[in-house]
Amino acid sequence: MRFANNKVTNTTERAKKNPELVLMESIVPNSIERSEKQGQTELCHSELLPVRFMNGKPEDLEKAGVIFGDKVESDPIFQNVTLPKGWEIRPTKHSMWTELVDDKGRVRASIFYKAAFYDRSTHISLSSRYNYSQYQNNEKAVARDGDKIIWESEPFEFGEDGEPTYDSRDVRGKEAEDWLNENYPDWRDVTAYWE
Repeated sequence: MRFANNKVTNTTERAKKNPELVLMESIVPNSIERSEKQGQTELCHSELLPVRFMNGKPEDLEKAGVIFGDKVESDPIFQNVTLPKGWEIRPTKHSMWTELVDDKGRVRASIFYKAAFYDRSTHISLSSRYNYSQYQNNEKAVARDGDKIIWESEPFEFGEDGEPTYDSRDVRGKEAEDWLNENYPDWRDVTAYWE
């Protein structure tokens, strides 16, 4: 099995091998932010996924066609993968977060990668196709298919302070959850409803 040219700089090992370079870089403004952005860019141009799963497990992605290889020998927080045709790892606006996106543009997982040498870490959380939010625009609860709103609650009730009451938010959130339970009973399953 062949894997893409997977290379993400192990900034911790780099700092251990060349502490003078890290010291010189650290006096340059925004050096940590640039390191984070570089880590995001490298991850997006690789076929690597974190070893650590916060939600879901490798078998869930295997069902969708992801092929898992070995851990990266020189960087055991990552493992080699072969993504299905059309899948990609794409950046978000925040340099420590990327998304694993399928061939239909749907977010299948969120990937956290902190590339800073002093606190380097990564993990992946698989996404369910359907979800809900209790606080859409601070006005109502919604159920979603990815980012698309497919159900909306009545507006929240507001208190004297002009803010939605906590009870109203809780009730509307429960309504969104109940709607998903009725219409997509397996909505919490990260492998359900994708095909």
